[in-house]
This record gives sequence, structure tokens and C-alpha cells, in this order.
Amino acid sequence: MKPGARGVDVDTAARQSLVADGFKEYPHGSGHPIGLKVHDVGPMLCPDWRERYGDGVFFTIEPDQVFAVEPLIYVKPDALDYELNTSLEEDVVVGPDGARYIGTPQTSLIVIR
Repeated sequence: MKPGARGVDVDTAARQSLVADGFKEYPHGSGHPIGLKVHDVGPMLCPDWRERYGDGVFFTIEPDQVFAVEPLIYVKPDALDYELNTSLEEDVVVGPDGARYIGTPQTSLIVIR
């Protein structure tokens, strides 16, 4: 995620990475800009689903923009009769050479039972 990339490009990269690892494609965008009202205006990190996300997916990312990056992984373990999703949101700020995490990124799963 670097200045000059479009939101749709970031979403495509995230989506292709998860699908290449064997997960099914998720039915929503990969993230959104953060601003004064959480979901702010600006480049949407989403696929080209104009009826849902409009033209914001084609906006270019600029330095100092802040984003919530939150793709989900959906899995259905054989032992369960239902699908689970793992949710993780990492917030980033875009610098001249790419995005950097705001805070410490989560590197392990937290299981809530």
C-alpha cells in the first residue's frame, strides 16, 4: 500500500493472497479510510463492485492517509456444522515508501470460547 496505488489494487492484492493460500474469497472489501467519523472519505480498499462501493475504489492513495485493513478469513472446519470467520483489523498510516502499522500488529490468534 503505497502512494499512487488505487484502493482496488490494494484489495486485489489482499484478496489474491488469501485465495492463493486456499481460503475462499470474502464477500466484502479489505478495508477503508479512517478519519473523523471512522469510515472516512477517500480510497476504499474494495473490489470493483460499483453498486456497493462506488467510484472510491479507484481513488489513489496519498501519503499520510490512514486506513483500517480488515480482510476476513472464512473457514468451515469438518468438526463443525457452521462457518467461522477470523476477524483482524490493523490500522496503518501511509508513508512515502508504504504503510506502517499504528501500534503493535497482532501476530497470534486469540480464541474466545
